[in-house]
Amino acid sequence: MFDLSMMVAQSARQFPQKTALISGQQHWTYAELDAAITTVANQLRAQGLTPGQAVGLQLKNTPSFVIAYYAVLRAGLVVVPFNPLAVEREVEHILTVADCRAAVVGEATAATVRAAAAGIEDFLLVIDTDPTGEDSPLQQGELSFAELLTPGPEVAGPEAAGGPQSGRRADDDAVIIFTSGTTGRPKGAALSHFNLWMSCTTLNTRSDPTSDEIALGCLPMFHVFGMSGILNVSMAWGMTLVLMEKPDAEGILDLVQAHRVTRFSAVPTMLSDIVAAGAGGRDLSTVRRVTSGGSALRLQLISQFEEIFPNAALLEGYGASETTSSICVNQSRQERKIGSVGTPSWGIRMRVTNKEGTVLPAGEDQIGELQVTGPTIFNGYVGDPGATEASFAGDWFRTGDLARIDEQGYVFIVGRLKELIIRGGYNVYPSEVEQTLQRHPRIRQAVVVGLSDDRVGQEIAAVVVPHPDTEVTEDEVKDYARAELSAYKCPRIVKIAAQLPHSTTGKVLRREVLNSFFD
Repeated sequence: MFDLSMMVAQSARQFPQKTALISGQQHWTYAELDAAITTVANQLRAQGLTPGQAVGLQLKNTPSFVIAYYAVLRAGLVVVPFNPLAVEREVEHILTVADCRAAVVGEATAATVRAAAAGIEDFLLVIDTDPTGEDSPLQQGELSFAELLTPGPEVAGPEAAGGPQSGRRADDDAVIIFTSGTTGRPKGAALSHFNLWMSCTTLNTRSDPTSDEIALGCLPMFHVFGMSGILNVSMAWGMTLVLMEKPDAEGILDLVQAHRVTRFSAVPTMLSDIVAAGAGGRDLSTVRRVTSGGSALRLQLISQFEEIFPNAALLEGYGASETTSSICVNQSRQERKIGSVGTPSWGIRMRVTNKEGTVLPAGEDQIGELQVTGPTIFNGYVGDPGATEASFAGDWFRTGDLARIDEQGYVFIVGRLKELIIRGGYNVYPSEVEQTLQRHPRIRQAVVVGLSDDRVGQEIAAVVVPHPDTEVTEDEVKDYARAELSAYKCPRIVKIAAQLPHSTTGKVLRREVLNSFFD
């Protein structure tokens, strides 16, 4: 028997009085956290939920999220975390595909989830609210999370200290993470207890986690990056985790100084905002590790960030929901190759194949689909065996990313296979054009897409966002591209925008770019 919540129990045995969580003025020790997890796990089982059933989790970065997440696992159930910004149609899709029998949600989103779950028989809705309040959103048959935190008669006494036996095996589903849905309706990627534990283990070989660290949880924990890279790692190594509900650059910098934070994870847009805010006289010297993921970092941004955090190693990683977060890392300033996402983590193997499935050799011009295998690769897509089969070539997961691997084993992501633009028979990789445009001193961000064209098949279009308090014209962008790129790679269509549509983790939503700017 093995479930991921065991690592919290282990940290509670080792560091019972150590602070596990900080959220505003709230402080939870490991002993208090572990006891709360056991209580909620017992209460969930008392509600009739049985091992293997799925429970939705729609909360911001709060102690309630942490407790509910591990309690669901300790009860032998499966966690289905999803975005608090999700609308009713999206929530209904998630609850249906994952076959959720219950959900723990915030007060602000309770009505949306209630409506989305209307067609699910005997669905249990748990709301993180004050049940005694005059404006309580609780309806008949619903529970408050505070009620789950209150031990019932069946868990009173020392015999309850171990909590319920989850009955789960290491390879059983533990978490279902829904993909971003950039190419269709989101799919539920099932991660096992073993996947999640091995994701923590592989990090040990790259970032040297220790129990004396203070981690900042500024990425949403409903996303695999924040969940696996910060929450699980912090609990596994007995760190103190500072929770941040609404991340912003100034708030991140303030919390780093106030709590002497040693590590955090972020996406490039967050790092860019931090650089723009500047240190402002704050002492940021305690930060030792910062992990970035989501898209490639510009050299200028890396340099500016490392000036603000002089003692920090900026680890640029690569991963996906299906790989349980980061599986490839640029390890340190000394070993970094600009433009690369580094080398595979411990236990991970990577290869590049052409359209026929032939493995390509190392080399700058050997570009193909990146495939990976290892202990963090997911179990499959829930309820979609066809998509699962299509995503594997034997034991190798087909990432859908175009990449090359050099002679030293460094991986360079060129773009998405489905984003490849073929203009007049020439392959154009959007990421190359985007990175080139972003080197312009007045361009903060760029996204490049392909538009259908009768003559050349696809035409290249770009949307650029200038740096604050600067301007750039469409002709200037085109002229700059012509000076830096081969003619067939240059965007013929350019639009200037104040901002681009992003996901909660900072990923540019290309489909929305197409709909908003080129519909």
